[in-house]
Amino acid sequence: PFQTLELPWHMAAMPRLMLAAAFWSSPAGAAEQELPTDPYVCQCTFFSNKWLHLITDMVTATGGRSFSDALSEGTGAGQQLLELVTRRQCDPDVRVFADTEIEFDLDRLDFVGGVGATLMGGAAKLEMYDFCIPSQVVLSMLCAHKFLVAGSIAFALKWVQATQNLLSFVAHCMDDHAPFPVLVADLQTWIKRWITQPVPQYSAEHLSSFLQSTAFAGKIGLRRDIDEPLIHCLPLKDRNCFPNINNKNAYESCSECCDPDKWGSTGNPHCWVGPWNFERCCHKATSADRRKALSDESVGCADLARNNRKLFKLLEAEERKAQDNWRAGDQYKKQLEKLEPALEKSKQDLEALREELRREKDEVARLLEVKGDIVKLGEDFAARELKLRGDLDDQDAKLRAEIAAREADQGKHLAELKTKEADLERVGSELNATRTKLADAGKKSATQEEEARKQVAQLSDCRRELAAAQDSPSARDVETWRALRDKLDKLQTDLQGSMTSESECSESLDLAMGGWKLESRLLREQIAECDKTSRTR
Repeated sequence: PFQTLELPWHMAAMPRLMLAAAFWSSPAGAAEQELPTDPYVCQCTFFSNKWLHLITDMVTATGGRSFSDALSEGTGAGQQLLELVTRRQCDPDVRVFADTEIEFDLDRLDFVGGVGATLMGGAAKLEMYDFCIPSQVVLSMLCAHKFLVAGSIAFALKWVQATQNLLSFVAHCMDDHAPFPVLVADLQTWIKRWITQPVPQYSAEHLSSFLQSTAFAGKIGLRRDIDEPLIHCLPLKDRNCFPNINNKNAYESCSECCDPDKWGSTGNPHCWVGPWNFERCCHKATSADRRKALSDESVGCADLARNNRKLFKLLEAEERKAQDNWRAGDQYKKQLEKLEPALEKSKQDLEALREELRREKDEVARLLEVKGDIVKLGEDFAARELKLRGDLDDQDAKLRAEIAAREADQGKHLAELKTKEADLERVGSELNATRTKLADAGKKSATQEEEARKQVAQLSDCRRELAAAQDSPSARDVETWRALRDKLDKLQTDLQGSMTSESECSESLDLAMGGWKLESRLLREQIAECDKTSRTR
């Protein structure tokens, strides 16, 4: 149904040995170091339930068949397995571990499998258990199949390489300590097939045959023959009992709630509430059931021999650890003998440093006192500054009010000055007009003065005539006096009219008019006297 190629289509010109060198390099330093033998690198914590869900999904989706048979089926259980594979979070270039955002760093795993095995402890070891290297082997295998299904052979090769590298850390203990439903030998066979056999050409039309040829062919099944098979949890009896999340709640963890050794045959009573109970959520299992795979005679000599080999490997590992510890203790003793003089000197230095520390503490105490004084001065200064600011604000408000009042007065004075300037301008205009009138009146006064002189001359003539008439009075003279008197009255009337019309003349003109009035009065008196004398006669 499909053609086989010596190499993937994008590497058709590359010899197979170069392909193997490029993709199947072992972890850093593996050639020079012995593979790790400490079984704790295969230990995992199942508190969060995520690995229990993964194992249950794989077992349920395959139904006891091989992984390749179930995946190539495409329907039914095969569809479930396909969904399980495709929902994995897999970086195409394997920059992070599967389903995580943790950098794919094999150097750190070298430390865990080598010298770090005896150094790690506490929270660091628990974190490594939660990371669970065996689970990363299984997830990397699933990521490889995700890209196989999509036809991305290059990316699939990278994840097969990642599976090989991770498996090298746990191959010695994964079958004995990890409950994941795959065997190390089956994984190694699948990896070797990718190294030694040609890669068939991908075809979406013949995907089933392609997967039969390239997918993992190992059988998926629960592991009952390990030291901790988790029989009470696997497979999950009811998935709703224990959520598939990064659980932090002990009362939602199957490994905590269903453990018969810790809580007895009914599990942790604090986990059960309402419809949730031990019968619904847990499998009944005793300690004897969990040890049956190692102790039951029905398993046969081959299984017993395999178990014995496992125990022998563990004993060898413990013996090597004991020898390493003895050598390390001897080295520590020699190092202590060398370090005793340095220790004595360090004690002396420590005492000197303590004395210096005491001096420093005294200095710090003194500085703290100075600091307290400075703080107090600062508070006083702040209070004074606040008071000064208040006084300045009050003075500023007063000055502003005075300035505003002065500005108002200045405005009023300016208005008065402007009024006075207008009055001055008006008075100046009136003065100019008066001066013009005075000039005209001066001209008129000169004319009237000329007329007055003429009238004075006429008066003089009248007086002479009157005197002459007095000397020789007669009827004719009486008529003449009357004519003179009428003439004098006319002159007086003219003079009064002139005085009335020229009332705005200067003081000298008024004095002149006063003199004329006096003369006129005297003249009228003389005329009246003459008239009286004439009548008497």
